[in-house]
Amino acid sequence: GGCGGAVGGGDVGGAMGGSLCTVRSTAEQAETHCAKGWSKHVDMFEDSEPGFFFGCEDVTMDQPKESRTVRVVMSSGMTVLDESFSLSTTVLGLKNIICDRVGIPIAKQQLMLDVAYTVVFENRCDVREIARSVVVKPDAVIPLRLTVRRGPFAVSGGPDGSLQVWDLRLQQSIQNVKVFSPVSCIDVDWSASLLLVGSSGLKLWDTSCGRSRAPLDAAFDDAADGAATLCVALHWDSRRCLSGHSGGRLVLWKIGHDGLTCSASVRAHSKDVLCLTADWSSDRCLCAGKDKVLALVDLRDGVLLQQFEGHSCWVQCLAMDWPSGRAVSGSVDGSLRLWDLAVGSSTHELVGHIGKVNCLDVCWGSQRAFSGGMDGMVRLWDLASGLPLRDLQSDAMVLCIAVNWSSLFVLSGSSDGFLWSWDFNSETSRRLWRACPRGMPCLAADWRGLEPGEDIGELLTIHQHEQWDGEQEPTVPATVAHQTFEESVAGPVSERVPLMGPRDGGVEIDLGEGWCRSDE
Repeated sequence: GGCGGAVGGGDVGGAMGGSLCTVRSTAEQAETHCAKGWSKHVDMFEDSEPGFFFGCEDVTMDQPKESRTVRVVMSSGMTVLDESFSLSTTVLGLKNIICDRVGIPIAKQQLMLDVAYTVVFENRCDVREIARSVVVKPDAVIPLRLTVRRGPFAVSGGPDGSLQVWDLRLQQSIQNVKVFSPVSCIDVDWSASLLLVGSSGLKLWDTSCGRSRAPLDAAFDDAADGAATLCVALHWDSRRCLSGHSGGRLVLWKIGHDGLTCSASVRAHSKDVLCLTADWSSDRCLCAGKDKVLALVDLRDGVLLQQFEGHSCWVQCLAMDWPSGRAVSGSVDGSLRLWDLAVGSSTHELVGHIGKVNCLDVCWGSQRAFSGGMDGMVRLWDLASGLPLRDLQSDAMVLCIAVNWSSLFVLSGSSDGFLWSWDFNSETSRRLWRACPRGMPCLAADWRGLEPGEDIGELLTIHQHEQWDGEQEPTVPATVAHQTFEESVAGPVSERVPLMGPRDGGVEIDLGEGWCRSDE
């Protein structure tokens, strides 16, 4: 039944009168990851409602020893808690009390420091650990802010070695993990909250707590000969993953508690493998790379089955519909090609981009595809006719995309490090906020947090401060998310002036001698 079923409201309500709630993890009890040192973490445990995070806990009751006063305030200014709790009282215990009082489901609650909204505490953290992250007197009140988490979410990786989880509704990063080497590719299993990262090696991250799930690097170095990882695919149900490497090697891995085991390895290309897609039920993979060809590989036996030629330059991206045997590929030559693997050749060439096609996403049911390229364009294609339907332009190269097909909305990562939104219903493109300072080569999105009929384009146009009235869903007053310098600061600018910048992390100031930008 999840956390809501494991912890009864009446039991936790008694924590205020003397009892307290502690959380005992069924998997990892030894190390608690809270927001020490201003690290960013998110709630690890959810109830049975589908969402981005997962897990649940068993609950036991202990006797209180010491206490601190905790004050929890909502964005509306309403105080929902202002009482003394034992230092061993967990965030999960506080959330259960809040659920009893104002009716907000545990799965949708976020507790963060009222003085720093980027620090989100996970359920297993207790009052003692929260107090350590607050620079106040030992007997001072611990100020917490309650927000309602609904999603949708996105994950981005950058050449600076950072992985960030974004709450698109709050328009802010809720988790930032340093990999310490440039991130070249990612694949996400949203239902399991697991992120496979390709960089100098392979890393499997648990996005719910921001930690590496298994020690993968040692086995990777032995099997991949130290080759750079350029593309990955993850299938957590079968505990397998697939990686494509520089030099043309394709490696199938088995994920265990002790790390990776190489199940199969095949040299599928004569040069670097740049993209791949796998059919885990039939143990087949279609990959492509710098040798200009597409390769069909049998993963079970590690055998190259067939190759397909047609592009005049590197194949940068591809998508595959395994039941019909059709594929779409994008190339550095600026074209997309539609393939029939049964025939063994290309059936259509889609021309329209100027320069390299970096990314694509296909909806096979509607016979449509989105592509993004070095020309700063995102284009919608009709695969049946091979003709472009619509396109939108930006002033930065499009490196990766994530598509919500129900609303024809595209989220993209660009060469300028910003997230961009592309609404093909309103035919508008907009720069959102800076995610990576040196470009964003990989991006994935989970749209399940959207309400039925909710417009994702409108959601990203406003910054929403959620409020809760205890009976209905949160009401959201619309305020502008990003203000220009002229709108946010009034009056003359002196040589030294304290400023709060927009959420992209930068401030631009005209000091009379040209523009000066601070990226911190």
